[in-house]
Amino acid sequence: MRRLKRAISAMVAAGLTAMVWTGSAWAQPVWLQIEARPTLAQARDAARGWSTLPDIAGFALTSGWYAISIGPFDDRTRAEARRMQLRRENLIPQDAYVSDGSTYRQQFWPVGAQRITPAPVPQPIQETALPAIGTPTPGTPTPEANAPETNAPETNAPETNAAVREQARPAPAPQAMPDSDPTRATGTPPASQPAQNALGADLPAETPEQSRRLESQLTATVKRNIQAALKWQGIYSGGLDASFGPGTRSAISAWQNQNGFAATGVLTSDQQKQLLDAAAQAKAVLGLEEVTDSEAGITIDLPTGLVDFEDYDPPFARYSATDGSGIQALLISQAGDATTLKALFDVMQTLAFVPASGTKTLNSNGFVIDTGNAAMTSYTEVGLKNGALKGFTLIWPASGDIAQRNRTLAAMRDSFRASGAQTLDAARGARSTVSRADLLAGLDTRAPAFTRSGFFTDPQGTVVTAAQGMAECRRITVEDVPATLRFNDPDLGLAILSPKTPLAPAQVAAFSTQTPRVESDLTVAGFSYPEALSMPVLTHGTLLALEGLSGGQERARIAARTQPGDAGGPVFDDAGAIIGMLLPQPDDSTRQLPPELSAALQSAAITQALTDQGLDARTTTQTTPPSMIERARGLVVHIGCWH
Repeated sequence: MRRLKRAISAMVAAGLTAMVWTGSAWAQPVWLQIEARPTLAQARDAARGWSTLPDIAGFALTSGWYAISIGPFDDRTRAEARRMQLRRENLIPQDAYVSDGSTYRQQFWPVGAQRITPAPVPQPIQETALPAIGTPTPGTPTPEANAPETNAPETNAPETNAAVREQARPAPAPQAMPDSDPTRATGTPPASQPAQNALGADLPAETPEQSRRLESQLTATVKRNIQAALKWQGIYSGGLDASFGPGTRSAISAWQNQNGFAATGVLTSDQQKQLLDAAAQAKAVLGLEEVTDSEAGITIDLPTGLVDFEDYDPPFARYSATDGSGIQALLISQAGDATTLKALFDVMQTLAFVPASGTKTLNSNGFVIDTGNAAMTSYTEVGLKNGALKGFTLIWPASGDIAQRNRTLAAMRDSFRASGAQTLDAARGARSTVSRADLLAGLDTRAPAFTRSGFFTDPQGTVVTAAQGMAECRRITVEDVPATLRFNDPDLGLAILSPKTPLAPAQVAAFSTQTPRVESDLTVAGFSYPEALSMPVLTHGTLLALEGLSGGQERARIAARTQPGDAGGPVFDDAGAIIGMLLPQPDDSTRQLPPELSAALQSAAITQALTDQGLDARTTTQTTPPSMIERARGLVVHIGCWH
């Protein structure tokens, strides 16, 4: 009997070469599991990222997921010590845990590695009599031994749903996973079909308690992925903070409702996979992937399935539609400061792909233009940092899939990163001061019907200008701020505008109370060349008469070589007081006046109209000549009439 027991012990020992004696019991190698992913492709990417740590290995799990681990370790004590060390150094997730490897199957990382699934841990041999002939001996397969695994709980909580799902249902039969097929099935049954074990029997549905336990063991990365997938579906608008608060719960319930599940606010393992797979498939349709433009100094996710790089047209890197869909994207990269930012903000609104209707917000650090019409939507976001303007534009046809557009825009916004002060080379065509002609080269622009000048009359930003043509304007802007036509008298020649957003003028009009002297010097201030200069120009002339060409005391005749853009601008006397407002040339093709002859509305008529409207009309008896150019810069404004 003693010889027989020694023989049995020798056979057991020969089969346990991979195990070590701890001093009290047999133990097999253990692993420090740091992450798990639902697909083989994702797991390989994750393993590649963890390869900076030594002894990284990857295994398929019985649940159909894939584990990334460190090891093997001879015993749990060594593995736990390694876990604590790496946690102190913040090199692994907080919820990494020690696994006995019992759920590990085929090894997929490192590529080409081979691993044999360990045998069960042997039990100490008891001093018992040999069984009778015909009775199964220890280790002999029985029908019970081949039955599916039971729901026995594990002692270490995993970081993903792998262990929970293994607790909830029997493990599927392991399948071969050739390295050449990264897209093979993960073993998770489709949500629309009953889960089955290896023998084809239906598995019990995952209970709410198991789903909650699964969720509590998810890593922050997986939780953020779930939130991102919900955001991609357009039903979650919160941040990707891995915190499942009321917003996330509500979004999960909405998704469950949309897909025919009970709205519990907690995802089952199969629902989680379905949600993540749906988001991945939708992104694949768009070809959404990270693009780094080193010349622009920008990294961003772009829908490369819909757009492709066309050309550089500083400050733009242009991406045009690949299928004639009308979808376009621009990367914006320009050296500059707050002045350049304001100029770019102005110019963007003249582009044909920026509709007039929508919101336009500018501050000292950047701007957002979100507009649309019956043909398209256009979104532009630009920021100013460290002497560089960086941003992007997405143009989407109104006839396209707007939900897809919103998902693409959200991905672009979330992924946008500016790389330092690197900007597009201005020598490619645009000057750093943002010249309109260079900036818009190759781009269709949307221009106003006409532009002219005006000037502030009170601290609230009320503006007076010439009335001619203003009644036909569908939209009016004062310094690119929308304005309303408060008063318009074509016979008098005066219009009064009120900006919809209050402006803070540096200067306001001061009207002369003295009758100007004929043949005296005067100065007209206005935007003579609005496309070339972004500031008013001073034009000097002479007062010819205190009556109009057809008589009347409200007007005066002046001699000054003005331009059409000067109309509506103030006329100063030599002391800097306003004596009138320049009127446009008559809209009469049968007569042509000398180019130096113009008409002006006298200040008395302007102040009377302002008073009648309940507005301030400041007057002055100033006789000391001011700095005329400084006064004009703070007082005169650019007005646009848009049809």
